[in-house]
Amino acid sequence: MEKISQLNRRQKEQAKHYLSEAKPQAVVVKYLEDSFEPSCPVCQADRPHRWGHQAGLQRFRCCLCKHTFTAISGTPLARLRHKQWLNYSAALIEGLTVRASGRQCGIDKNTSFRWRHRFLTLPAATKANHLQGIIEADETFFHSSCKGQRHLNRPPRKRGKQIHVRGTGKDQVPVLVVRDRSGATADFMLNALDKKTIEPPLRAILAKDAIFCSDGAAVYRSVAHSLGITHRPVNLLLEFQSLLVFTISRMLMPTTADLNSG
Repeated sequence: MEKISQLNRRQKEQAKHYLSEAKPQAVVVKYLEDSFEPSCPVCQADRPHRWGHQAGLQRFRCCLCKHTFTAISGTPLARLRHKQWLNYSAALIEGLTVRASGRQCGIDKNTSFRWRHRFLTLPAATKANHLQGIIEADETFFHSSCKGQRHLNRPPRKRGKQIHVRGTGKDQVPVLVVRDRSGATADFMLNALDKKTIEPPLRAILAKDAIFCSDGAAVYRSVAHSLGITHRPVNLLLEFQSLLVFTISRMLMPTTADLNSG
């Protein structure tokens, strides 16, 4: 799982297709055990011996600290009483809700909620650490949530209330998303949308010969100049105007039937 960010787009699609195919539980268990290099997760000793089975998996016992472990110890799959790994992974890929995922796997909604957080822990922390070639960047804004906090620095909002402040503000959290043509993606939650905040994370992951594409915001042009990379702004308004002119011209163009009738 830690090497997912090193795969290109084609390899990621192949992995997704492989995981989406229905496979017996025994095949998955065999794959986990074959790809597992036995080492103690406590003291990192690499010479354990076999110590029976647990939940269908080979259990090992460390010769030094006497701890027992399996191939899934220390992973999000550890200590899950219901062995519905494949079904729940498929539910996450389909984008089902917590309750719908629980019904599909035959587990309670509370169990489904805990599983979702377990399964998404590693993918949420996995992001590309190097981008190259043509790179696109854009920012988006999320509502600042104070759920669970007892002391708010603002009046409480009713559920579902929309925030009408555009751009940055105390109720908006900016997130920068960058992606290259191979599909490698990285995102950064920012405190502000300025050069001082954007430049450090981009400097750490962008290649020196990259072509940086963004909207016409001056901050991206300034960051690209500071990093010494090529910047290509994308004028969305100009592209929309060109598309509109093309569409209108096609609508006004006489058809073959009109020419024949004339």
